[in-house]
Amino acid sequence: MGKNANIIMDNIQTILRDEKKKKIIVIIGILLIIIIFISEILPDKPKSEKTTDVNKSESYELEEYEKKLKDEIFDLVKHIDGVGRVKVMVTLENSEEILYQYDSKVQSTQDSQDKQEEVVIVDDENGNKQALVRTKKLPKIMGIVVVCDGAEDIDVEYRIVDALTTAFNINSSNVSVVLHSKSEN
Repeated sequence: MGKNANIIMDNIQTILRDEKKKKIIVIIGILLIIIIFISEILPDKPKSEKTTDVNKSESYELEEYEKKLKDEIFDLVKHIDGVGRVKVMVTLENSEEILYQYDSKVQSTQDSQDKQEEVVIVDDENGNKQALVRTKKLPKIMGIVVVCDGAEDIDVEYRIVDALTTAFNINSSNVSVVLHSKSEN
């Protein structure tokens, strides 16, 4: 051991010989253990609230998007000749796709070039660091079901399928047109 280590060991031995100092050190150690234990048990409320708010916001946006699509489809189909009562159902992909902004850095050496990309981080209005969103792609339409009066007419069915596949750029196999029940008004 070096000279400094010997001095430190001598100081520790001197402190441990004094009973009052031993008790104080033991009490401080126990308090530190209790504080660490409590901090592990208690939930981190601010973070969980923020996550919940973000999830609610995303869920609300998707519900609004789905409602808007249903309304657009309903409005389109009800104006097609031969269509009576209309009900619409839309199924979407699981979620929207978020594309982030990247900052590219090229480092050149004599032999090669290295390209590094990093996500751009910005502060939001609350001072939290977040990745900069370049664009959000809304979920694709997976399928549309139209229940309407007039669906038994092949021409009406064709016009509905043609209008929806053209308007929403989906395949005709993703559109189903079904006759509305006569028992329901």
